[in-house]
Order: sequence, then C-alpha cells, then structure tokens
Amino acid sequence: MGGAVADYDVVVLGSGLAGGCAALEAAAAGAGVLIAEAEDKPGGRSQFSTGMIMGAGSRFQRDRGIADDGEALFRHYMTLNQWKVDASIVRRLADEAAPSIEWLADLGVEVLDVYSSGDGLVPRGHVTHGGAAIMEVVLAQVRRHANIDLALKQRVDRLIVTDGAVTGVAAGGDEITADAVVLATGGIEGNPELIRCYLPAAAAAAGDWLYPNGLEPVARYSTGDAFALTAPAGAQIAGQDRWLCTLRPNSHESDPYFPGWLVCVKRGPPVLRRDVAVRPSRARRVPHTRDLRASAPGERAVVQRRPERRQAGRRGGARRRAALRDRDRDVPPPRQPRAGAPAADACGAERGRGPAGANRPG
Repeated sequence: MGGAVADYDVVVLGSGLAGGCAALEAAAAGAGVLIAEAEDKPGGRSQFSTGMIMGAGSRFQRDRGIADDGEALFRHYMTLNQWKVDASIVRRLADEAAPSIEWLADLGVEVLDVYSSGDGLVPRGHVTHGGAAIMEVVLAQVRRHANIDLALKQRVDRLIVTDGAVTGVAAGGDEITADAVVLATGGIEGNPELIRCYLPAAAAAAGDWLYPNGLEPVARYSTGDAFALTAPAGAQIAGQDRWLCTLRPNSHESDPYFPGWLVCVKRGPPVLRRDVAVRPSRARRVPHTRDLRASAPGERAVVQRRPERRQAGRRGGARRRAALRDRDRDVPPPRQPRAGAPAADACGAERGRGPAGANRPG
C-alpha cells in the first residue's frame, strides 16, 4: 500500500460464528478489527443453527470414555465422501474441530452431551443449547473486546484490489483499508441462481422442492456475497457440485442423516393406504419404506412399501407361523408359491384386500 497506514489490521465480513471467532482470535493477537455486518443485528446464519458440532478427540469425549481422534474422523469423512473432496480441507477440519469446541466451551458455551449422529463410528456430536446460545456467548466477547469495532447494516459491495492484492473493502462511496480481509459471509442456500450455477445436479434433482433451510427468513443470511466480491480478485472456487441434500418429512428443517425409514410427504389430508398412515403434521415410522407415490403438486401424497419386500415379509412370516402350527400335527408345510408370482397370489386374499391385484381404497 505504498507505506500508507491501513484503517484496520483486519476487516471481517459477516458476524456469524466464523466471523465472530476470526475477529476474537485476531484481536487476541493484538490486531485492530472491524466486523462489517449487512443485517441490522449480528449473529448471521449461525444463530439459527441447531448448535450440534462434530469433533473427534475432545475432552468431552474423553470424560465419557469415548476413544477418538482426528485421524479416525479424517478417514471416516473421506471414505463417506468416496475421497472426492479436498483432503487438505478435511484434514484441517478433522484436526481442528475438537480444539475449536473446547475453545468455545472456554468462552462459556455449554456442551450438554456427546451423542452418535449420522454414520459416525463413535459419538462425535457435541450438543449445545443451540446456535442462538452459542452466538450470544461469542457476541458478548466481541462487544467486550476493546480492539473490535462492529458496524451493522453495512453490506460491502466490492473489495479494494491493489496490484493483485486485496487491500480493503468498500460499501457505496465509503472505503476502508485493511492489511487483511476475512470473508465470512455465509453460504449460497438463499441464492437460487448460484445454486444452479455451482450445484447444477442438486438443482436438477430437487426441482420445485429446492428450498433454503429455514425458508426466506433465514435465506437472506446466505446469499453468497463472497462469490461476487472475489471475482475481481480471481479467487479460486472449489467444491462445484458437492452438496448435501437435507430433508425432514413435512418440514423445511435440516435433517442431513437419512434414516432407513425416511418418508417424504407433501402437506394434505390424512391418507391411509394398507398399513401406512400419513398425516399432514407427522409421518409414522415405517420400516423399509422406500417408495413415494405422489399426485399433482399441492395434493396428497401416498407412501407405499416396495411390493417385493412386502411380499417377501408376509410370505416368510406366513410360512413360519404355519410351520409352527403344523409341526405337532405332522402335517407337511404348504407349498411355496412359484418364483415371480404376484404378491397378491401369495397373501392378498387372506389379508382381506380382495381379488389378486385389487387394493382397498385409500
């Protein structure tokens, strides 16, 4: 910058968990920090999080007798993603997650429990009171620190680039120079155009079921500002078409770990089809449910078990019960239906569903 003194040592864009932690660490090292937040209150997307943080090798695991470390998390994470993600980023995540959780706890964030989440080999999900509670602790530390300034309702619209290096930020006609700029502006879930651009497979698969987690009230915190800001600086963008689909029946909330009994239902009147009951506000747990039969958008959806699995289960159960009944009477077990016979031929009539191939109205 030609020897000029910058306005701040560090400017952080965004006041969520990433931005707040970056500001605290920079200030702890003696830097003068400015946090620029586009909304009228701080907290970002993080304040709406459930507050469960994955980490391996933390003191909270050790206190519960859980043996784990960053290496195990790294290998599990990479295997789960078929080794298609950037190993260096995953390594940093695996090694630094547990120390970061402990750092938050030392600030005052309460860790309530450690539980098994998703496909984890051991309990790694560190449970807190939620994202709002975490941000309350972090922002209290931010406000308390003399080296940190917080500017609200300041959406930065461009980076200042000098000789190929970022030397500050600008919002309208206001410019702030800085020795370093940290981008913590959130994801892209609230920007359909960026989703179609960088996650085309997700957009194509979801169709009109593509919603930002939390819908519009939360979407504005994740509009992908960093993409437009970094374009003039020629920043590298990685991770195209790497995404996680999160669904929960009858909800737009996040549930990234799909259970084997997942049922997806559009809102509508209660529907009863065979032994599966689906209601607008809840979906009963149904083992082996896989298929979704849906009518036009906005109408009710019907969930059915796979016919071949239903057939095998009933036929097998009927054979076992008959064998137990006949064992003491020396009666040969009934002939098994020929391979490939329709399900109704084997158990339709006995179950009271009428002639073969006919179903009782739902």
